[in-house]
Amino acid sequence: MITIYRRNSLVVCCLAIMCGSAWANTTIDEYIQVFETGTTFQQQTVVKDLPYSGINDPRFFDVMEKQLLGMYLTATSKNNAEAASWLAKGLAYSGLEKYRGTLELVGQNAGSKKVQRHATKALIDLDRFVAWNPIINDTSNNNPDISERYNQYANMLRSSIYELKRVGAKKVYYERITDKFMIDIVQRQIEENYRVKTKDKLQIDTLSWLCKGLAATTLPQYKSTIVKVSEDAASGKVRSNARKYLKYFDD
Repeated sequence: MITIYRRNSLVVCCLAIMCGSAWANTTIDEYIQVFETGTTFQQQTVVKDLPYSGINDPRFFDVMEKQLLGMYLTATSKNNAEAASWLAKGLAYSGLEKYRGTLELVGQNAGSKKVQRHATKALIDLDRFVAWNPIINDTSNNNPDISERYNQYANMLRSSIYELKRVGAKKVYYERITDKFMIDIVQRQIEENYRVKTKDKLQIDTLSWLCKGLAATTLPQYKSTIVKVSEDAASGKVRSNARKYLKYFDD
């Protein structure tokens, strides 16, 4: 095991981000430091970590906005256009209406067509995160026995917005979450939805991801749920996927 010691919080912050745990362990002040003194690569790494994190502190996004306003007219080189485009994306992930005017301005007047295009797309993302961040950050049903990150995932899973519910299911699968509170939520979501008749591709895909996340736990008490889905789900695609996921219990 190699242990790396760093006094520079910027380095610590960026290492945490690249390890996929940034928004769970990094303070807003450390994020701000990345945008005040960090490299373009470090800044882009932070932006990549922002979606679905629920982070919406204006102190942080104001720094990002200032940088974008200072460069959008002259960001015509490949590297500068790339940097400005990432800044526009980052503002959208804030879910804060106060940045809509800036994104509109950049989308209409940026010196690079690429930056204009990304700023215009960011306006669509902003609409999504205006609705999603309050759901992700809702603390009314928080479980004090689990982490803030898991409570945010739980909010996604319980959401009536299927795109957000699917993100929560993917988080459970890719992070191989086995916490009982979390997995019981996944199971309930499956039980409540697997017999619902729908042709909506997003709903079908979301249910498949929920089943995949549940099966990937390999916990035997959840096998019966996947078996039921494989036999009785309203969607043939979900039934087929559930049969594939049964392999997790055989490994």
